[in-house]
Amino acid sequence: MARPTSASEPGFDGWLRTTRHEHLALLSFITLLVIGGVGAIYTPLLGLARLPSGAVLDAVDHSRARFLHAVLMVFVVVIPSIPSTFGQLLLPKLIGASGFAFPRVERAALRLFWVGACLVLFGALGLSTEVRWSFLDAYSSASEPLLLVVMLGVLLVSLAGTLRGVDTIVTIHKLRGQGLSLGELPIFAWASYAVAIISVVTPAPLLVALLVAGLERWLGFGLFDPSHGGDPILFQHFFWSFAHPAMFGSLLAALGIAGEILAVRAGRPGDRAVGPAFIVLAVLSFTQWGIHLVDAGASELSSVVSSSLSLLSLVPVVWLLRRYVGSLAQSEGPPRSARLFALSMLVHLAIWLTASGAMAMLGLSPLLRGGAFEGAHLHFGLAGVTLTAFLGGLVQWWPMLTGREVDEPRVSIGALGLFVGLLLGFGPHLAPGAAIGGASALGPAAAALSLFGAYLSVGSVTWVLGVLLLGLRAQAGEAR
Repeated sequence: MARPTSASEPGFDGWLRTTRHEHLALLSFITLLVIGGVGAIYTPLLGLARLPSGAVLDAVDHSRARFLHAVLMVFVVVIPSIPSTFGQLLLPKLIGASGFAFPRVERAALRLFWVGACLVLFGALGLSTEVRWSFLDAYSSASEPLLLVVMLGVLLVSLAGTLRGVDTIVTIHKLRGQGLSLGELPIFAWASYAVAIISVVTPAPLLVALLVAGLERWLGFGLFDPSHGGDPILFQHFFWSFAHPAMFGSLLAALGIAGEILAVRAGRPGDRAVGPAFIVLAVLSFTQWGIHLVDAGASELSSVVSSSLSLLSLVPVVWLLRRYVGSLAQSEGPPRSARLFALSMLVHLAIWLTASGAMAMLGLSPLLRGGAFEGAHLHFGLAGVTLTAFLGGLVQWWPMLTGREVDEPRVSIGALGLFVGLLLGFGPHLAPGAAIGGASALGPAAAALSLFGAYLSVGSVTWVLGVLLLGLRAQAGEAR
């Protein structure tokens, strides 16, 4: 095991060479803050396009902005956000370990993440054609080479998660405190274990897809490319068998944070019933990618199986939601703002569950996929659940991390603003007219309301982070 870098080691080089999990978590948080800021810049621009006379980008620039926003926020920010920050920082403390089993692996994962994020930014900014965020055009030999660069960046970010996942599994099995059985693990440790399983498995399909797409371009044979006798649906199988479990993993990580905020305060820090539910959900996440291909020529049997598995996977989530609501009623300890974030996350989770159930039904799936409804569903899951849980965890553990109490009234304003902003920003897209007709079917008033919600969401996140960081600055001034 590598020797951790001294906490007093000065200079930029010391931070680059550190293997302390606290330092690596801080570096990950700063990285996510910068990349998330880049991705969030495009939110108001994309929102303006919903207004009848509000377009500020032409068709190609709008497509590129939408692609960059989606790829950055989904694969580079939201999916790795909780494992790379709270997972790094809290997991050893929760299981009674002094650190991770392989500190240098954690450092290598962070460096790999940096390289992947830079490739995604470079490739996405250089695109000059319209591309969907699901990389559907990557199979075509006529598509841009930069699209393969973006895919490589996403793969490297995912492989960084694989390295962290392996280290997490080894650490939980080998370094947890004496007398702490697996059944007694805290809820967030169980969630980290489930996410680690997903992270270890998911990059393989994307690696195969990237290798085949590259060989198609350079050698001219066809496996995905229809112009050479290939099948583009095969590429979608590879992509969604990677993307669906990865996005589901972010949901599990968020549920782990919510469990720590609520269940711990209700007196159930090591809930034996919750742990197996996380593992079941992790396993089920590998079986659901077929639901994305129901309207892409899948057979009737395959569609029925995919729909059934997708609906089945919602059962443990509903059970966890019910259990968390019970914990919320019993808990008295969490700060007021952390409780608001947890409650907001549960409401968004209920909306996401309802939309997921509708999209999993064979009669509705072809109507709802590929449009405004699917986009709203994605935002309620990733922003409404994962981002809200991330901010709730940050507020919950802020005193432990910094020694500074949270400014409850101001942070509560941010929590309420984010909750209302997400509802206004994406709630109208779940309406029947917009769901089937697309965002263009929104009336002027609904479009303006949706744009206001997008602004309010971004502003609320900025407000919460600003209140916390300015509190630290005030503390430093008092110390001086």
